[in-house]
Amino acid sequence: MAAEEPGRTVRPGAVLAVTAGLAAASCPFFFAAGALYLWSGLLFEALLVFPAAEDWRTGYISDAWSLVLFAGGAAHWLLLGRAEDLATAAGIFILFFALARLRAAGEGDAYLAGAAALWLSWEEAAVFLWGAFVLGGLAGAVLVAAGGKRLSEGVPFAPCVAAAGGIAYGAGDALFAAWLAL
Repeated sequence: MAAEEPGRTVRPGAVLAVTAGLAAASCPFFFAAGALYLWSGLLFEALLVFPAAEDWRTGYISDAWSLVLFAGGAAHWLLLGRAEDLATAAGIFILFFALARLRAAGEGDAYLAGAAALWLSWEEAAVFLWGAFVLGGLAGAVLVAAGGKRLSEGVPFAPCVAAAGGIAYGAGDALFAAWLAL
């Protein structure tokens, strides 16, 4: 994980302004039949895209992104979740935090993945984990093969988390069922 560079990180005020704007714009739709899941999915992916872009540019993920994603995930869980979803989110956070301590992932990745898991069912979370690691491995292989990175260097992982989060939220249950049917 790169050290924080003043001027290159996203300010918490900007994060809160974007989040408040997205939430306010979507409020009328939250109470329509079935719209809660759709709009929360769009908000979820929007909250993952910003830290992914920051990680790609700087190699650093501001904690503010994870805090906003966590707050949104907690609200999402209160409205749509089950107790096992909360336990899954805690497990994913612990897994990523252990990887961060082993220097296999950054602490920002741990916070971001744990916060993202609050938005997912346990089936979606399984697809999320698998997808994030597969995409991370593929991204690392491509960057090394293209000469952009060495094996000893870190690969920005938040873009993989964002992509896997979107896939898992949108089609995780179906992908999990298809995997079980194999």
